Amino acid sequence: MIDYLDAFPQLRENPGGTAIRGYRYREGLTQLQLAAITGISRRHISDMENGRRPIGKEDAKKLAQALNADYMMFCEDFLTYPAIITPAEEGGYLVNFPDFEGGAFTEGETLEEALYNAAEVLDLVLEDRRAKGQTIPAPGRIDGPNVYMVVPGVPGARRG
Repeated sequence: MIDYLDAFPQLRENPGGTAIRGYRYREGLTQLQLAAITGISRRHISDMENGRRPIGKEDAKKLAQALNADYMMFCEDFLTYPAIITPAEEGGYLVNFPDFEGGAFTEGETLEEALYNAAEVLDLVLEDRRAKGQTIPAPGRIDGPNVYMVVPGVPGARRG
């Protein structure tokens, strides 16, 4: 199995810019159209997408509003969440995201399936919190042999 960060190195090198590009494609917008909506120049959008310009908080908020996303998704520190994945007694794997009060859980028969499900669950939890106007917690930084860093909506993970 290939690590998703090896398959998509831009996520490692420029996660915020990659997120902007992905959300922009999802919304069917060109850079020029996004510039008209946000008031951010097309050149600055291009520079942010390509990692040549940092994404400031105010720009992230403008982009998020136009792209129907949470602004923290465009900030590198907020792109990945730790998931604790442990073997289940009855077989398969259990996934827990400790950063979410009340829990965010899933499972899978294989580690690959558990990681795939983890990305989907994380995406759904974040989407639900945004829809309800709830705060989105900053990702914690935990270590351990069963800790994987998961990107919302991006199948696969890397060990924390």
